[in-house]
Amino acid sequence: MKRRDEAARLAEELRADFGKDNLSPVDVLACVRDVPRLTTVAYPLGDSISGMCVKHDDFSLIAYNSAQTLGRQRFTVAHELYHLFYDDASSTTICPKSTKRYDETEWAADAFASHFLLPYHALRNELRTHGLTEGEAADDERLLASVVAIEQRFGISRLALLVRLQDEGVVNAAQKEALGRNVKAGARKLGYPTALYEPLRGSKTRMADGDYVDRIADLFGQGALSQGKAEELLADGFRDDILIETFEDGELVD
Repeated sequence: MKRRDEAARLAEELRADFGKDNLSPVDVLACVRDVPRLTTVAYPLGDSISGMCVKHDDFSLIAYNSAQTLGRQRFTVAHELYHLFYDDASSTTICPKSTKRYDETEWAADAFASHFLLPYHALRNELRTHGLTEGEAADDERLLASVVAIEQRFGISRLALLVRLQDEGVVNAAQKEALGRNVKAGARKLGYPTALYEPLRGSKTRMADGDYVDRIADLFGQGALSQGKAEELLADGFRDDILIETFEDGELVD
């Protein structure tokens, strides 16, 4: 428990390093885009792996499973940030989908991810806003509406949110199980978009970003890469969407 509490504290400190307060939602994919020498890769990694983190002196890589829901992907990226910055045990970490294969480090990384996406004070503020407090019973409809509103606002997966709510004494085991069913249908019925509960589609299922693209832009800007080679390398990183004409002075210009 002590290590998980420490992970929660580290999550809030890293948010501050990214210039984020502890009450607002955070775009974790935008945050990792700004980490020096870090490449992120979205890729369908199968049924048993959620993500991985590779660390070297010259570069680092975070990969996440694009076949999982967007909420789970965001959680995975935040989870891998723990391995990147705070896990000194290994230079390469492959993170399983099943918690049955977890060790203490994986549990700490989960706690970190949950608090990076939804810090403690942000959750407490949301619970007050929705009238949900420990020991105060809420009817099923109001509870579901509050859960969907919070997860939509903070982009956190249903399971991750329910774990936090159970820890806070807001839901019991039976309510957690019930709220974990028919997630997408329940959100749609309440009028919310369902992208959070769906995997990525089309070209977004395979995509490199960050340092990989930046290095190609830099080398092309220096004249060290021909246009043909730069285009080939972009294609290798599943970035056919980037046109060479958008590279200016070694930088990618939107």
